[in-house]
Amino acid sequence: MSFYKIRPRGGTASQWSTANPVLAEREIGYEYPVGGLGAGPVKMKMGDGVTPWNSLPYAEVPLIELLGPTEVSPATSAHAVGDLIVYNGLIYRVTAAIAVGTTLTVGGNIAETEITTYLNSIVAKIGNSAMGTSATTVTGAIREHETDIAGLKTLISTSTFRIVEKYFDNISISPDWYYDRTSFNVTLSGYRAIALAGFGVYPATSGGVYANWCLFQKCLLWRSSTADFLDFYVWNQNTGNTAKVKIRVWILYAKTGLI
Repeated sequence: MSFYKIRPRGGTASQWSTANPVLAEREIGYEYPVGGLGAGPVKMKMGDGVTPWNSLPYAEVPLIELLGPTEVSPATSAHAVGDLIVYNGLIYRVTAAIAVGTTLTVGGNIAETEITTYLNSIVAKIGNSAMGTSATTVTGAIREHETDIAGLKTLISTSTFRIVEKYFDNISISPDWYYDRTSFNVTLSGYRAIALAGFGVYPATSGGVYANWCLFQKCLLWRSSTADFLDFYVWNQNTGNTAKVKIRVWILYAKTGLI
């Protein structure tokens, strides 16, 4: 029996881009770093016999396969030491061989990975104890408030990004009517707003009622050349009662000059 070595085509990104060949159907081509094999990650493309290299997509591995198989306790599959598994929505490394039917024990036969520890630290820092500086403005009956979520801020070096919570309290919305707040200035000195991280309608702090009847119909973040603004539109679907609510939004900011 004869054995043959298979050496797929390979080259740097620049070499592939310049040559821009058409790979045969199911022909594989590897793209490696300028420093050569071993100098960094290697990418792969598979040809279809028609599309030039520059227009072919890179091969992708589904994220769940990278993280490991989803598992329950008792285990439904066997796992060797060092395997990664997804258990209760988190990623764990197997520290002792697991057979089918074995009960999974955190700190016993499975251990948290670095990414699980990091995600848990983020969750812990989002709690109220992690809130930072706050500011409140009262206009008539409506109370406007903003809070910098300092816990997240400390996770991101040099405070390049910030997430700020803003809420509007004691808002009354008539039956089967709406509350429309447009062009509310949410400019943060030294930063530009780049995305909404979340929003919701809650009972007002004092005498809040019928908040569950209220529906967010629009929440839009927009920018001028020098300022950031927020528009939102909330509808009270209750046809017989006035709702008294608090509207909360979380805004992601990036340091001025980054975008």
